[in-house]
Amino acid sequence: YLNDCLPDWLIAALSLIVERPGILRHILLTQNVNSEGIYLVRLCHNGLWTTIIVDDFFPCYEDGTLLFTKARRRQLFIPIIEKACAKLFGSYSNLTSGQMAEALQLFTGAPCDYIHLDRSDEPIDSDIVWAKLVSCCQANLLIGASTGRHDVSKDMYDQIRINSNHAFSILATHATDKDSVRFVLVRDPHACSCYRDEYITPKVLTQLRTINNAHRSTGAFWIEWTKFLRFFSKLTISTYVNNYFDIREQAKFTRLPTDPITVFYFHVPHQRELCTYWSGSLRPGIYYIIPFSTSFWHRHEQTEELNGFTLVIHSSVQIEGLLGNEKTTFLADSLIAYVMKSCEKPQEFDNTTFYTTPKNQKLTIMVIENLSTTYHLNVDVDMSESRNIRHSRNSFVTHDCIPPQHRQIICITEWIMQPGQSGRQSFKYSRQLVKNQSESIPPVRDTTDDIHTLRPI
Repeated sequence: YLNDCLPDWLIAALSLIVERPGILRHILLTQNVNSEGIYLVRLCHNGLWTTIIVDDFFPCYEDGTLLFTKARRRQLFIPIIEKACAKLFGSYSNLTSGQMAEALQLFTGAPCDYIHLDRSDEPIDSDIVWAKLVSCCQANLLIGASTGRHDVSKDMYDQIRINSNHAFSILATHATDKDSVRFVLVRDPHACSCYRDEYITPKVLTQLRTINNAHRSTGAFWIEWTKFLRFFSKLTISTYVNNYFDIREQAKFTRLPTDPITVFYFHVPHQRELCTYWSGSLRPGIYYIIPFSTSFWHRHEQTEELNGFTLVIHSSVQIEGLLGNEKTTFLADSLIAYVMKSCEKPQEFDNTTFYTTPKNQKLTIMVIENLSTTYHLNVDVDMSESRNIRHSRNSFVTHDCIPPQHRQIICITEWIMQPGQSGRQSFKYSRQLVKNQSESIPPVRDTTDDIHTLRPI
């Protein structure tokens, strides 16, 4: 069905989807060819399922053959889905670049996990990666793989006859007796790879075909595990499970640190798997999720149409949820609890404790508490030597006075670097216990619900 003109990130995902009739029926709402030539296609865009209406006119060469995907055996569902994607993104030319994870999410509505094989900071454990890949194949998950390692040249890819910077799909794994040799069944959606592996003798190939009989003409080929790790850079694993329930709620991020926040409350009746950007198991109980971002605070340009979001929850059991609004102090208390729990080494002084988020976080939150029962705590923080960060107070120099037995979020910072730019975050702070209270700079009004509002211990 597929042609070189269609980008491989979309092709590789489609090659997995066409083997899952349930997913295909969910996408293609019009199941049969009709005389009106009108078809409904359902795609997940920006976290929401959207129905796209397309007709049966397709771009063609002069001889009448389809320009992009082919319709072998007069089956049109692939060109119809392709056209719906082109309509969703504005044109066929807008499909020229993308990531396989985008395509899988477009077709399944579920997020993807990644296993990076091309890491320079730390070596990968091939046994752990193999165990994860085998587990995903046994769970019948949708799996993609990408070439384009930094330490492999295009000439080296040409020598083994595998395209560089290319997206593939993973169909199966197999290990010989005693796990001595491992193999991965890979499919090139363009069917243009001519890879040969010295480990795959006719006898081994006969054994492998009992695992999966995908023919080479479909672009499928077996590759030995160490060779796979040498030439592939990333695994993309869709978290889609066909019997999971999902919740999708739309809302907007706040524009100021004083705006009421959106909170999603939900009840888990039994211990179940739950997947958002975070995934794991939750014990029975009532939980809440607070989606928030400081990116839209203190912005003067018109970004009203950009600060919307979709909250998506996938769960193995149907859960009840409610979307509501809370005061910003609700978020402040939640963030303070998170920072105090996650801080690796709180700095403790006389009646003072200073907490920050771990360095590997995308943002930095500073919390200071005054344990004194009689004195106020003056805190001055200077971040004026930092660059390419956004500050929740809209000022790199702050002064706060924390009353006895109170704590406060001093600031939240996040990186705003563009590609090719460097950033730096550094700060100096001083503290002093005093008898008299002073005003915060910039002001934090006690009468206003602000994320920086003083909170009692």
